[in-house]
Formats: sequence, structure tokens, C-alpha cells
Amino acid sequence: TNEEITPFPENGGFFLYHVELEDGRVGLLRRRLSIGRFGCSQRIANSSGRIGRLQAQGSDLAGGHELRLAASDLPPGQFGLFAVASEAGTIFNPVTQGSLCLGGSIGRLGAVQQITDAGTAEFFVDTLALPVSPSVAARPGDTWHFQFWFRDQNPTPTASVTDSVLVTFR
Repeated sequence: TNEEITPFPENGGFFLYHVELEDGRVGLLRRRLSIGRFGCSQRIANSSGRIGRLQAQGSDLAGGHELRLAASDLPPGQFGLFAVASEAGTIFNPVTQGSLCLGGSIGRLGAVQQITDAGTAEFFVDTLALPVSPSVAARPGDTWHFQFWFRDQNPTPTASVTDSVLVTFR
């Protein structure tokens, strides 16, 4: 049986559960909560037949706490990258399906990565060094915008983007 223990909002976004396994062992399970809010929504399906989604999970506390970006509903085997910006924006490119919803200082999070066979990609954000020029730490009250850009074959070679997500740090 699993019994939820009260959420701890001061930990920045986790629920703890009391878990009892079939063999009688018990323990605590920590589950990430989805944080942030959607910035702009893409309405164009990629070659997987779905619209790419992005979620921020973990902590919205400034100061280096765990923040994970999880992109889903992506075309398996393609390549993409996570981006961060200090402001919202709309950059329309005629050779890209969907709009880049980032503005102001835009930075690339990590290296280009291959989308998994399950159509997902993830990245753990170093909130102490967001890669805009120059790198900065997220501070309480700052809102940062995140999006995943990826290559696609829909039906000809193109690129696309997920929804964007905004995280306001506290």
C-alpha cells in the first residue's frame, strides 16, 4: 500500500510517500513535482504524430537546487538541444515548424543530444550558471524560459520545437 505524506513546499517541489512493498519492506519515495507554467504552445504535430511537450520538474528554489527539463512526444532518433532565455519572445523561422518562444539573452543548455527510442530527452539545469552571455545564476524572483529544439523529417527535413515552460524562482 502507498500512503501519501504531506507535501513539503519548502523543499521546492517534491512529494514524499510512505511505501510498503509486497515483501513487507517499507520506505520513503521522493517524487518530483512538475513546476513552472507553459509559456507558449505549439500546435504542429511532429513526425511522431504528436506535439512535442516540455516539463520542468524538481525545485524552483534559487541557489543550485535540482531542476530537470523533460521533453516528450518527440520523433525517436532525431537530434535536439535545450535552450534557455531571460525573456519570452516569438522567433518564427520559415524552415522550422513552430516558433521559438524565447527572447532576450538566449543560451544553449549542454550539448546536442539524440532523442531516445521512447521519444524523450532530458537535461539537469545548473541554475547557478545559466549559459546566457555572460553566465548568470537564477535568483529569487527571476523568471527563466526553457524550450527544446529538434530536427525532424516531417515529411521533408525540417526542425521543430516543443512547448515552452517558464520557471519563476523563489
